[in-house]
Amino acid sequence: RALYLAKTGRPGPVWLDIPLNVQSAIVDTDDLKVYDMQEDKEELPQPIRESIVEQILEKLKNAKRPVVYAGHGIRLANAYDEFQKMVNLLGVPVVTGMSSIDLMESGHSLYVGRNGGTGDRAGNFAVQNSDVYFSIGSRQSFLQTGFAFEKWAKDAYTILNDIDGEELKKESLHVSLPVVGDAKDLICKINKKLEEEGCTDQNAWFGRKPKGAYWIKRCQKWKEKYPVVSKKHYDELEKGRTNIYAFYEQLSKVLPEGQQILVSVGTSRVAGSQAIYLKKNQRFYTNAVTASMGYGLPAAIGICVGSGRKEVVCVMGEGCFQMNIQELQTIKHNKLPLKIFVINNEGYHSIRQTQTSYF
Repeated sequence: RALYLAKTGRPGPVWLDIPLNVQSAIVDTDDLKVYDMQEDKEELPQPIRESIVEQILEKLKNAKRPVVYAGHGIRLANAYDEFQKMVNLLGVPVVTGMSSIDLMESGHSLYVGRNGGTGDRAGNFAVQNSDVYFSIGSRQSFLQTGFAFEKWAKDAYTILNDIDGEELKKESLHVSLPVVGDAKDLICKINKKLEEEGCTDQNAWFGRKPKGAYWIKRCQKWKEKYPVVSKKHYDELEKGRTNIYAFYEQLSKVLPEGQQILVSVGTSRVAGSQAIYLKKNQRFYTNAVTASMGYGLPAAIGICVGSGRKEVVCVMGEGCFQMNIQELQTIKHNKLPLKIFVINNEGYHSIRQTQTSYF
């Protein structure tokens, strides 16, 4: 049952609390009850209604400045390919978040930027200027809305999709149209409706209108005018020191399509998720929300093994590296193809920033 619950609906860990007397008891396995998935059928999300899909498309059609926000729930629903198709059929500018930046190639004509407290200017400008904000597969945490959440997408009609309806009832969100359900179900039904309406990549639902072309061009202008990495990041302030933003830009240039990239937490995550330029089929893994120290090496090992020993490029600070340095032996013993970059922060940089900024 725990395995079923962990993978069904909103996926996540399940806590099993087994007392010592049960652990040491003799159990006759023939007498154990067999689990029936029907016991937890309420865990399955309800299908998205056609009327909701029509309502969403009507709002996007009549919008002047719509934005699609791509959440990590799209990956969890195994809907990456369907999402790419939807983006092109809709023709609406797209922003991504901290856990979902690899849902869009950086060079895609509809990709604007990354939204949230550690996003970029173009992504946040698009959200803050939107009149219809359509979020798929995201709970819109404070990391996306900011703590001054009343100012988040303040003039937008918000359409928020999440598989967990309780997330959409938070006081920190203004939700015009809550859409509770599986992201893949929603995306597939939108695609079906768009195809019935004759939409193609060249004849998109929103992009084919004059106002669509204007809004897309404006978003691309922000992307061009406010790059994350600029000339100042290449200035040598201290001899032998490299700016982390310049490093990520140069790393992006040499990584091939399809590369797996893992960044740990703190500097490596914030600068990495802002500055990395993602190419076709590249994956970008991080642990933005839990942000547990020492995440880098174990996660890189898991990704490498889980992908069939495919190469992983891993970037982390020296504090994080030290926390699980024993895993170098696991990498060596199993001859895993990892490339590791260690940032010398001369201590725990995120903690030092908090101390100097707030104390």
